[in-house]
Amino acid sequence: MEKMLHTDVLVFATPIYCYEMSGQMKTIVAYNYGAKKPKRIYQSCRWAMLYSVIFYSIFFLIMEVFPEWVLLLFDASPEMLFIGVTALRILAVSHLLSNVCLIYSAVFQGLGLGV
Repeated sequence: MEKMLHTDVLVFATPIYCYEMSGQMKTIVAYNYGAKKPKRIYQSCRWAMLYSVIFYSIFFLIMEVFPEWVLLLFDASPEMLFIGVTALRILAVSHLLSNVCLIYSAVFQGLGLGV
């Protein structure tokens, strides 16, 4: 059971960080846009991007360097290890790119330019 709980945290907590960061960015950008403070919008974007890139860089390194270890948390079979290593490496790259998209999407939504 303890092994399962650690695995759940690893799988479900990593994307939540970026979604929450982007959710808060909408509010911060909207308030500063309404207050006519573009400098604070730029600063907020830089800080959000810095924090999310640092966080996901750690996630990226774990997934790229130790994919077998991550899969063994799920008691993966040898066949699953063979398939899963490649899948986790692709997933790690996509998460690294998606956080940039999520942050800037939130900025545009905060500016009233979201789709």
